[in-house]
Amino acid sequence: MKEYLNYNIYCMKWKLAMFLLKISKYLIREQLEQHRKNKEIMKMWGQDTY
Repeated sequence: MKEYLNYNIYCMKWKLAMFLLKISKYLIREQLEQHRKNKEIMKMWGQDTY
């Protein structure tokens, strides 16, 4: 019974780790996308000011 519980805990930790990894990848991608958009906006404003 104890081995079974340990296995379940291990599985839960593994699933949680994978879930957090997916979220962090998604957030990093979102931030990069936002950064790229900001650069484009800054370029547009830069061109407008000349």
